[in-house]
Amino acid sequence: MQTAIKEGKVSTRKVDYSSVYKGFFNQFDRPKEEVLRVVYSLDEESIKTLKKKFGENFDKLYKVDNKVNDEINVRICRLIRRKFALLENGEFVKITDYVNLDLDTIKERMSLLSKKEQERIYSLFGENLDKEVAVNFEQKNSLLRKKSIERLKSGKLKLVHTNFKPLFLILSKNKFDDETMEEFKFRHTLPIQLRFNDVDKFGHVNNTVYFSFYDLGKTEYFASVCPGVDWEKDGIVVVHIEANFLTQIFASDRIAVQTAVSEIGTKSFHLIQRVIDVETEEVKCICTSVMVAFDLDKHESKPLPEEWINAICEYEGRDVRKKKA
Repeated sequence: MQTAIKEGKVSTRKVDYSSVYKGFFNQFDRPKEEVLRVVYSLDEESIKTLKKKFGENFDKLYKVDNKVNDEINVRICRLIRRKFALLENGEFVKITDYVNLDLDTIKERMSLLSKKEQERIYSLFGENLDKEVAVNFEQKNSLLRKKSIERLKSGKLKLVHTNFKPLFLILSKNKFDDETMEEFKFRHTLPIQLRFNDVDKFGHVNNTVYFSFYDLGKTEYFASVCPGVDWEKDGIVVVHIEANFLTQIFASDRIAVQTAVSEIGTKSFHLIQRVIDVETEEVKCICTSVMVAFDLDKHESKPLPEEWINAICEYEGRDVRKKKA
């Protein structure tokens, strides 16, 4: 029954929905099987909302409130059409297309992943990991992280260089004994906000972008440690830099740059930096650089001012002056 109010009068009349309803599947001009496949790739809440109006098999029509109608017409149906457009140059994938194991084994090994990565995978493939996901061909290879795939396949955690020690010794030109290395700590950490154009077509941060992160870390480090420097007169230039890329950074990652001075000479000093995942503390990339104090008026290198050296040593909590032979 439907109630109508007109000119102060209330009347009721029966509405024959079957005479005006064209059917849920007819909205998409696609075979029923294709529509169902896309529908069941949606999140659970969207599927439940559709069933409120169209029934368990999507072949009925029930009266629902405007909020549900708007949710279906404005969001869900548009999402279905976007998925069809995506599939023009793509396909459906399952988690087993990436990890060739039975679902029970994959579920058991999910605990090997970080909590954030678990949430991401469950949001893609559902709580039972049995959902299909519509992806275009460019997205397919970057949908799941290689590290996650490796852990799920092997059932083992692959240790990363979170203590920085082995690669630090290889990349740094300095020579530290084991005791000094154990005490080495990064005291300066700068959170990095990833930008849209930091991520390339492969879905990860391009290698060249890392150096802009390191530049930000350098700038903030010296602004914190040597706040009284007149940068219009005095400068610091990079004369050598190298990086070792350990694992990919994705758009959803929360990262930070850590910076420390490892050794100071007469005119130059060695800088150690790394990009880390702030949630897992996994090291993404390690960078070492040699920087030189520079006189901007004379356009030549200059000895490091003693106040800089003292400020850096105080900040690092140890004497980082180069030991004389």
